[in-house]
Amino acid sequence: MTAPDGKVLFASDFSANGAGWKLLGDGARWGVAGGGLRQSAEREFIRALAGDKSWTDYTFTLKARKLSGREGFLILFHITDDEDRNWWNIAGWNNTQHGIELGETLDGKPGQVETGRWYDIKIELKGKQVKCWLDGKLVHEIEEPRNMTQSIYASATRDSANSDLIVKVVNTAAAPTETEIDFAGGGKLAAAARAVVLTSASAKDENTLEEPTKVASKDQSIPVNGKKIKHTFPGNSLTVLRVKADE
Repeated sequence: MTAPDGKVLFASDFSANGAGWKLLGDGARWGVAGGGLRQSAEREFIRALAGDKSWTDYTFTLKARKLSGREGFLILFHITDDEDRNWWNIAGWNNTQHGIELGETLDGKPGQVETGRWYDIKIELKGKQVKCWLDGKLVHEIEEPRNMTQSIYASATRDSANSDLIVKVVNTAAAPTETEIDFAGGGKLAAAARAVVLTSASAKDENTLEEPTKVASKDQSIPVNGKKIKHTFPGNSLTVLRVKADE
């Protein structure tokens, strides 16, 4: 992987082991052989991750060879979580098509790969632009719809008994997300809303007997500006907002 200025961000020749790679997948069989990283289990969603998730603009080059199986290669990029499914799918769909998948298939093209043959793969990421080459041939050139994947979900109701407006906000992204809530038509609002926030560093965190409060709610006050609340919701969070409103 190289930065736009040519600086090498990450390199691996697998001369001894898979150092620097995070190897994931139930039932995966990873090994280093012949100067390459090899996975021999024919199972879904097996991943080898490397680099820093904060990188945005970079060029990723590698060689890949299919030894067996019905399809080709998945080359991940621009992921923010180990479970993300942003990738270039080379020879997917039973070895019939190449496509960029970012929640849905983009720019599908007919294509296949041969068993036992080495392929040169290159992905260039610059801003929203994604370019993909296979054996030196440009296969895809698209703009990545960064806002395509929704991460903020909300619902609202009114508690008439207490004159409260209640908004529940879920941020499914790993990163904090700023958004604005407009209470137009909600009457005159109090100067601050009470928020109960449930979050954790990882979406996979859970309470255990050893750590019974690893995932626990916290109260906070969020200012209200007229009819609006502008707030940055933590990653992997559920926030319940209550604000007094005069009808």
